Amino acid sequence: MKSENRANYIARLRRHAQWLEENKSGEKYDYTESDRPFWPFDEFIFDRLLSIEEKLGELSGRPADCALARSNPEREDVINLVTGISGNIQRDQKYIAKRTRNTAGLTICDPYFFQWGGPNKVFKTKTQYVDYIVSLVPHEVRSLTLFYLPGPEQTLFNRFKKIVHSRGVSVAYYETNEIHDRVIINDEGEGMLLGTSFKGIGNKIAFVLPLPSEDVVLFMQELDRIKTGRP
Repeated sequence: MKSENRANYIARLRRHAQWLEENKSGEKYDYTESDRPFWPFDEFIFDRLLSIEEKLGELSGRPADCALARSNPEREDVINLVTGISGNIQRDQKYIAKRTRNTAGLTICDPYFFQWGGPNKVFKTKTQYVDYIVSLVPHEVRSLTLFYLPGPEQTLFNRFKKIVHSRGVSVAYYETNEIHDRVIINDEGEGMLLGTSFKGIGNKIAFVLPLPSEDVVLFMQELDRIKTGRP
């Protein structure tokens, strides 16, 4: 496009935008022939441009959850937490545990929540691992729902159950083969996806990502189906 034509288009768009700002009653724009460079698609294009502008405005006002940038200025371009980076095990565990705070109800899905499989670089003993997953259930939690694979390791299961129940937490246990991902959901319907099992947090490189609210609703519906045993 020649620079002269581009300037004319920009000037016409600005005139139209100014008119829209001054006339919000729904009145039709009084076009002259020279003001219609995109006819017959100009109204559609203007509507789309306004929609895009509104979306950009919403995004510009949305704070980024930049977990790593807050602690490491060299990683300001990281938007969400990557776990398993060498030297960050304790920080990773604290970050995950923080996601379970300030809620009275908590849902945790992890097929391997009560599986051991031997020590790793994070958890040398079963006691260490149980103490960590117990820490994911803060004292303010009053109800806990767990989904995990059938056949839990009894030492882990019994120790966890004893400690959590001693706090007066109401716990619902569901064994299932239908869930693959590791998910935490609080009582406000905020969900977080873990790219590794809780036993692997800090042990293997994985992402921790927030879930769209629409997906959480659908996921919770499937959890309700699993609870009732419906196919």
